[in-house]
Amino acid sequence: MLAYMTVVAFFEDLNFETLNQALASAQKALSLDEMDAFCHCQLGFVLIYYERFEEAELHIGRAVSLNANNVFFAMHQANLFARIGKAQEALEILDLVVLRDPLMPPVYWELRSLALFHLQRYDDTIKAMLQMNPRQYWDHAVLAAAYARLGREAEARAEAAEVLRMKPDFSVLAYARQDPFRDPADQRRVLDGFRMAGLPD
Repeated sequence: MLAYMTVVAFFEDLNFETLNQALASAQKALSLDEMDAFCHCQLGFVLIYYERFEEAELHIGRAVSLNANNVFFAMHQANLFARIGKAQEALEILDLVVLRDPLMPPVYWELRSLALFHLQRYDDTIKAMLQMNPRQYWDHAVLAAAYARLGREAEARAEAAEVLRMKPDFSVLAYARQDPFRDPADQRRVLDGFRMAGLPD
């Protein structure tokens, strides 16, 4: 859990020393019990942000195999799949998640919007994102990009303004550090959407 929360802290400070602390915690946890599904899942989660996607897939897959009905592990797998060119598979996982637990936390909608955005289903991205409450600054950024991709300029600018209200030092290039993808074109799709909405580099 310390590894998980340290990654969340990394999303705020974008300091790779923070990410290194998360990795150390996850590795220590797994060394204490190699059969603990949560430990495998969290190590995989950390490895995503090092762009060590094959290792991340191995550990998250191990977590799912140890506890196939756990919705938390399934959502981590969907996050990974959306980042390695398997967005449709990510959506299929999320559809199964709802059948197991209809009381989804906000992150469910964030992950659903991530997969939909990379399938270029921007209307559906917006519908999913609007289900979230509360929304973080990065959620407003994705909304801004989706509106921009649809040519809905006023709404895109309004969401961009909300990003900057919540995080005045927001930078597209800094954000890229917390939003890795195996295929650079997938990352560009997001970052160019931010720029279209008027967010600063």
